[in-house]
Amino acid sequence: MAYQNKNLDSIILETESGSIHTVIKVDSLGCATILFGNEFTLRLPLEELTALVIALEDTVSELEEIQDYSFSK
Repeated sequence: MAYQNKNLDSIILETESGSIHTVIKVDSLGCATILFGNEFTLRLPLEELTALVIALEDTVSELEEIQDYSFSK
């Protein structure tokens, strides 16, 4: 089987320093690739991608708690 690459999503991330065009792909070698503009590419196998997703979910939960606390004051 020949190498295959599939685009899954394309989003614009708004950051403090500007917008970053972000592309998410998967390939036939079992890796996900996240391209952050032309500056940075992150290519991870499923196990490492899963660890990153869990860390990001924990971060979202923490930020939601901070927001809930600050809004309740």
